[in-house]
Parts: sequence; structure tokens; C-alpha cells
Amino acid sequence: LAKKGYSLGKTLGEGSFGKVKCAYSVQLKHNVAIKIINKTKAAQDFLEKFLPREIQALTRLQHPSIIKTFEIFETSAGKLYIVMELAEKGDLVDYIMSTGAMSEDSARSKFQQLASAIKYCHDMDLAHRDLKCENILLDAHLNVKLADFGFSK
Repeated sequence: LAKKGYSLGKTLGEGSFGKVKCAYSVQLKHNVAIKIINKTKAAQDFLEKFLPREIQALTRLQHPSIIKTFEIFETSAGKLYIVMELAEKGDLVDYIMSTGAMSEDSARSKFQQLASAIKYCHDMDLAHRDLKCENILLDAHLNVKLADFGFSK
């Protein structure tokens, strides 16, 4: 990763086949999130169905309320790296758990952003199919960033 200009930081989350780490991008000059998938440990179903769907969605979708993808690359060791925008405030569940209930105005704003992202996906003939608070991320300004398109179709 150092050759690509990334220095890894803390782990932000872990899933069945990989993890998401914070990293600094020399090229972009700011922090990013890198989803690291170990293809040698991943289930065949995941590699053939879900991973290609997520990659296709991430490369097609460009909307202010959908997590931005900067780069996708694979190493000869079978690791896939998806470099994405960092959602500094984490997911909606963690945010509400740490700050408590949000105001009606704040909730309305988040819902409008989410609805806009979903409408955009549908206009692009894509259904997310895994909408839940853990897949609704928040940036530093508390703007919604829809993520995790592994179940999309």
C-alpha cells in the first residue's frame, strides 16, 4: 500500500471476509477508508455474486449522499483494496448511541439525503437491498453517505 501512496491507520470495522481501515492518501492529501478483502479467505458465493455487484455499483454511482470510491486495485497476493471516502462520524447507529436522539430537523435532513440517494440509485436501475442504519454513514458535517452495495441488483 505504501507504493500506492497510502499509510494505514486504525481499523474502522471488520466483516466476514475483510476489514475497513483508515488510511492517509498522499495523492489526495487527506484520510480515506480502505476496504481490504482477502479473496483467498472469501466464500465462492461472495466472490462470484456479491463482490462484483458492489464493485459495479461503486464505480457507477456518483451522488453527494453515496460514499465516493476513489480507486479499486488488487494485489498478486489475492487482496482487493477499495479506497473510499472516509465517513468521519461513523454509521448512524454509532452516532445515535453516542449522542442520543437527534432533533426532528436533523432527522428530516438525514432522511431527505437518504431518499435522494435511494431515488438516484433507482433512476440508475439499481436497488440497494440492504438499507439499515449500519449502512448509513455520516461525514464530518453529518451528511449522509449511503454505503455497502454488496446486495445491490
